[in-house]
Amino acid sequence: MADSPQNIMLVGAQIVCYVNACMFGRVSSVNLSIDSPRRKIHVIDTLQPVELAPMSVDVSGSMTIFRLKKDNGIEGVGMMAQWANLTYEKYFDLALLDRATDSRLLNSGALIFHLEGCSVESQRWSITPKGYVIGTVAFSGLLYNNHIS
Repeated sequence: MADSPQNIMLVGAQIVCYVNACMFGRVSSVNLSIDSPRRKIHVIDTLQPVELAPMSVDVSGSMTIFRLKKDNGIEGVGMMAQWANLTYEKYFDLALLDRATDSRLLNSGALIFHLEGCSVESQRWSITPKGYVIGTVAFSGLLYNNHIS
């Protein structure tokens, strides 16, 4: 029995990262965290909570990237403003797509995850004499979407 598209495992090597609708091919890994906490609602004369009330949703993540010669870092792709313009910084969008799946979205593949209104919280760079220059960028976002049917 053949697997339907819903039953096929995603492979990290087939995921493509887009920043502001432009392919960002220097990404080594992406980690995402979606926190949707619930608060227990208690009432008088009961020991158990009667409801779990939703609280605010927090979306954050990090990505490991390679630095290329003359690429201007994350400032060059619009994830963060240059130092002189930091107060005028704009949000960026992050999209992860499956390039093995046929779709009309960006002509690249099915949407796996889309995060809108992102802002960089920190960037850290590792420079070793016999290795690559590798950075870790931590970010937060306002809205997310896991999959568009």
